Amino acid sequence: MLRLHAGSQLVDHAVVRSATTDRAPGQPLRMAAIGGLAFTILYLVHRLLQGTGPDSSGAATVAAYQVAHRGTLLASEVAVGLALVAFIGFLAGLVPVIWRAGQETLAVAVAISGGAFVAMGLYPTRPRRP
Repeated sequence: MLRLHAGSQLVDHAVVRSATTDRAPGQPLRMAAIGGLAFTILYLVHRLLQGTGPDSSGAATVAAYQVAHRGTLLASEVAVGLALVAFIGFLAGLVPVIWRAGQETLAVAVAISGGAFVAMGLYPTRPRRP
């Protein structure tokens, strides 16, 4: 057994070599898979709750539709917000895998574009007032 001298203590080389801060080999892929699956399910729930919309595009019809379906539309927006949060988990698992594959530039591009996608999805939109 190899022992290294570090200051006033002896360090066991086998223990130092086996102790790493890296994640388990499959953990990033598992996180990406779970995040991607959760995003997909929640986004589908969002789309299903949105429904087909009002029958016509008149202002009064759209307003009446939104009042009548307020709870469902609100649940839809909550679902899409949670889907975007799940997408962060997808990115957090995918980017390290791409990086370790030697594609650092692609990993940075995926991280930046994914972050922009989440930010734009969570950014509140309000109608402009004249």
